[in-house]
Formats: sequence, C-alpha cells, structure tokens
Amino acid sequence: MDEKWVLIVALVAVALAALVLVVGAYAFWGPMWWAPGNAWGTPMGPMMGRTMGPMMGWCPCMQWMWGSGPQPQQPQQQPAPPRNPDVELTVYAGDFGFGLRQDVITSPGPELRVKVGSLVKLTVVNVGRAVHVLTIVRDLREDPNAVPVFSGASAGTPRNPIPPGASVTVYFVAEKEGSYYYVCNVPGHTSLGMYGRFVVESA
Repeated sequence: MDEKWVLIVALVAVALAALVLVVGAYAFWGPMWWAPGNAWGTPMGPMMGRTMGPMMGWCPCMQWMWGSGPQPQQPQQQPAPPRNPDVELTVYAGDFGFGLRQDVITSPGPELRVKVGSLVKLTVVNVGRAVHVLTIVRDLREDPNAVPVFSGASAGTPRNPIPPGASVTVYFVAEKEGSYYYVCNVPGHTSLGMYGRFVVESA
C-alpha cells in the first residue's frame, strides 16, 4: 500500500473516531444547559435522563429537572374548614426564594406574622421553574422528612411537591406562640435560600 492510501485510511479513521466522540458527547450531555429554551425542566440528553435521575434517588425536584420519571402531580387540596379563616396568606415560591408578590422573590423570604390561635388559610403559588413546597417547622435546617410544627401547615411535600405554575391551599391553627420558620424542604432548597421566619404572636 502506497503512502497515499495510508494517508487516506488514517484520515478516515480519525474522522470516524471524531464522529464517535461527537455522538457520544451529545448522547450524554444533549443540548448545553445554556441553550435557548432549555430550563430546569428540560432534559439535557438521554443519558442524563437515564442516569442522573436515578443517581439523585427519589427527589422529585432533581428527577424532574433532569428529565427522569413522570412530571410532578398536583398535591391534593385540603377541604375548607367549617369556619372562616382569621388570616389569609398568599406566598409565592420562586427559584430560590419566597415573596408576597410574584415579582418580588427574596432570599430569605419575608417575615410572616399571625396571632396565636388564628385559623390560617395559606396559599402557596409556585412561580418558579423547579418544584417547590412550603412547610412550617421549628428549626431551620435541611430536612426532607420535616414534620410541620402545626397540623396541616405544609403545602406539598418533597415526595409530592407543587409543580411550576400550580398552587396549593392549606388550613391550620397557629396553636402555640413562638418564632418558627417556613421552608421549602425539597432537598437542597433550604440551603439555596428558600426559608423565612413565621412568627406567632400573643393575642
């Protein structure tokens, strides 16, 4: 085989190797995360959907963000209590903070205050691109299994979060005076700034 054919064979081999690398890279990464239209809920490639979701375990937020598993379902709404609420609060959850207006999301979120013994109607609206929840807890820490400090004081759960564009309304009685926190306890979100103070004052 003369030098011309050796060169041709070598060029073909290099071209095939480059093609394999390009196809493999696209299969793993897909469109880059900064590509137009790509957001939290857009899979970044078939390999990312098949591997990253399971690697993240059961967390609905991460599985949804990486394209693994079904889209989150709307959490079940609580039935309205027999009497009118004493306080009605609407809190907007964004990426990654809370606000009393959908165009003003801060981290930490605004302080919420109610009187002890109040029946609270709390509506949480997800205006972000990731799934979120709101749970009123005693201590500020990362805890996907946190139990609300007042019965019913949790809009969504990490296993059944609020999807983007959806809202959930819950009712609870602020039974005990004190300073608490409201958090998004989807894994990682509290550390990203999704928390605020919830104060129950004397009547």
